[in-house]
Amino acid sequence: MGKLLKPNEVAEQLGIGRSLTYELIAQGQIPHIRLGRCIRVSEQSLQEWLKSNELGAAMSQTESPLTEPERHNAGCVSVRRV
Repeated sequence: MGKLLKPNEVAEQLGIGRSLTYELIAQGQIPHIRLGRCIRVSEQSLQEWLKSNELGAAMSQTESPLTEPERHNAGCVSVRRV
């Protein structure tokens, strides 16, 4: 199984916020283990999950369901200031 990561370590490795990491875990998108109230993610499972979720690995650019602007902005969050 390898090393078990805490959610904040997963967030750091993925370059995303801690809240988004917990959200992805709660949705069952990131494979995880619960030890009582603690959540841990196997480093190996995280790497496998990343590989299986790479767009380039699953389909070519021409097969992508996203349009060019959507593909460019995929994973980006826009913040509108009022």
